[in-house]
Parts: sequence; structure tokens; C-alpha cells
Amino acid sequence: MSDAEAFYTHFNTRKAHILQLLESSSSSSKAVDEINTLNDQCKQQRKAISAHDIEYYLKEIDRLYAAANSRDINNTATEKSKGDAPKKKTFKFSKGFGSKKTLPAKPAAAPSQQSPIDVPLPDVTTELTISDKQEYTYTSDNSVSADGKVYKKLVLTNIENSTLVFSHHSFGTATLTSIKNCIIYLDAVPVGPVYLDRIVNSTIVIKRCQQCRIHDSVDSNIVLVCGSGRPIIEHCSGMRFGRFSKIFPPLSDAPEGSSDWIDVDDFNWLVKDQHSENWKELDNADSMHIASQVTALLH
Repeated sequence: MSDAEAFYTHFNTRKAHILQLLESSSSSSKAVDEINTLNDQCKQQRKAISAHDIEYYLKEIDRLYAAANSRDINNTATEKSKGDAPKKKTFKFSKGFGSKKTLPAKPAAAPSQQSPIDVPLPDVTTELTISDKQEYTYTSDNSVSADGKVYKKLVLTNIENSTLVFSHHSFGTATLTSIKNCIIYLDAVPVGPVYLDRIVNSTIVIKRCQQCRIHDSVDSNIVLVCGSGRPIIEHCSGMRFGRFSKIFPPLSDAPEGSSDWIDVDDFNWLVKDQHSENWKELDNADSMHIASQVTALLH
């Protein structure tokens, strides 16, 4: 995994942790401390991260600060309505990687200066790896191994002419590399990214993921729902995208109305007002064929 991909995994893991803090805590101060640290780590990675990626991280960090701000505003309104707390000032943040954003309460300790590439990913504890397979079939409906360990990371490498089904799994991250002439079904990667690299003439179905990045891939079908951002392709051609809930309505638990499955960002397509020639939406015939194939595998 490259440094850029490692940081991307780290960023989304920390982002999920921050969102959990905002949901579970009555105060956003701890979450803002975490956002400040993540903001510093992003600045440290400027030389290693592309301009497109910097823009993505900038937007995501601004969203985190906005969520923290909204949480404090809501708490203030609740306290005021109860009449048991003084009025609390709200705060605003400007966009960008500029000055550090802080709440009135200073953190107990300075943000860590540890390189983000070296920061451990606590959610990725046990790895399920399948590699160097041809004419291979794997079907599992359980994310727990024989010794009781829960798989948090999926790694598939150098697989050809094979079918792999991971139903009722919930991985933290998934990395698929050098996949050719395969059908692969992933049930869920709810808080982490999916990396697809060198995918050739394959169908990848992802019931739900947080982010999807696709590199150096050709002539493949991607069916998914992308939670926090649009799918990203780079150095790809002949890619076809479809929405999971449209093709597999009985299996979907994703909310309708999102366009995150089809608003694909092509980092190699620089003509702003023209649709990228490297990807298109799956047509009805292909969608029906994929639905038939995958539904048969799940039963």
C-alpha cells in the first residue's frame, strides 16, 4: 500500500472515530481536539498527496468542524430551554488548512506530532487475506474465523477467473488488487474505504461502503452505494457503474435519493463541462444480467 493510500485509510478511520465522539458525547471538545490533530496531519502530507486529494480532505475536515459546531449549538439550545445553564457562545470556522480551529476549552495535551502513516489503525485488528488463486470459489456468510477472531480488513490479491462472496461481513477496509475475470460480492465496509487496483473484466458488487477508490482498472462493472463521497477513478477506462439498491432492491438497506453511486470523480478527465469517456452508467441489460448472476450466488 502506498503512503497516499495508507493516509487515506488512516484519515477515514479517524473520521469515523470523530463522528462516534460527536454522537456519544455531550461535549464536542474531544472531537475538536481530534479534528485539530487530523488537520495538522493533513498539512504534513501536502507533498505526498495530490491536489485532488487535498481538496477532498479539506472538504471533509470542514464538514467535521461544521458537525462539531452544530452539536454545540444544539446543546446550547437544549440547555437554554431547560433554564439550567447560561448562554453559551457558538463558534465558526473558516475553510482551508489555515489556522488551527479550537473550542474555548483548550485540549489537555498538545496534538500528537506522530506521522499519520505510522499511527496505528485500531479498528483493523484481524486481516482476511486471499491471494494467488485461479478458478477459485469462496463463499462465506460469517465474518468470524474458526478461532473466534473477527475479520476487520479484507485483502484480495492476484485472483483470476474466480467467484468470491462475502455476505453478512462487515469489514473496516477492503483492498482488491490484480483481479481478472472475477465476480466479487462484499456485504459492507460501513466506516472505511474500498481500494480497487488493477481490476480487469470483472464485476465488483459492494452493498455499502464509506468511500471507493479505483486505480488502473479496465472494462469492469462496479455496483455500489458510497456513503460519504463519490467514487473516484484514476487511470481507468471502460468502467461501468450502477446503484446497488436499484439492481438489488430486496437486499438493499441504503437510503434512496443519493447520487453518490454515479457522480464519479475521474482524476484524469480535466474537461469540466464534458462527461468523462472512461466510465458510464450500467444499462438495463447489463444490470439485469449482474442481478441474476449475483442473486444466484447468494442463495
